[in-house]
Amino acid sequence: RQYLLVLDELNISDSEFRSKGTNTPSRWKFPYFVFGLPIFLYGFLVNILPYMTVSFLSRRVSVRADFIGSMKLAFGMFVFLLFYILEITICIYLSNWIWGIVFALSLYPSGLFTVNYINQWYRFQAHLNYRKLKSRRKDSIDHLRVKREKLLQELDKGRKVYLSDIASKKQASDDN
Repeated sequence: RQYLLVLDELNISDSEFRSKGTNTPSRWKFPYFVFGLPIFLYGFLVNILPYMTVSFLSRRVSVRADFIGSMKLAFGMFVFLLFYILEITICIYLSNWIWGIVFALSLYPSGLFTVNYINQWYRFQAHLNYRKLKSRRKDSIDHLRVKREKLLQELDKGRKVYLSDIASKKQASDDN
């Protein structure tokens, strides 16, 4: 619990402490962000209205907590379809049907790219934050790493005890 509180306080993720090198951004991150920016902006602009509409509708409808995800999915399928049809119709009206088809084929992939771009951006920011903390507060990071190792050892002990308990219960039930 203390470990998670310190992570929150420092605004870093546990994933930064996993095996060295696996979370290091590759040298291709910078070109990805630079050259991907126009695609991101395009995807953001054509998908923000349906996204915000789904968000607004899902907040307005009260359902049980376990149905929120299903409700968002249902709203999303309906709302995105309507917005895409509307956007494609406007594009065809303002240009021609060939550009309308090109636009229609670009909507969904650009939306997926936008989501991925945002996720990659947050991961990159988290990594930079971790590196900054590591250079400024190395002792805190080392202390956290030790706490994490102890926590993982405790969890591994508990897992082994649990598995041996299950095995012994299964053995006892097989004997009966």
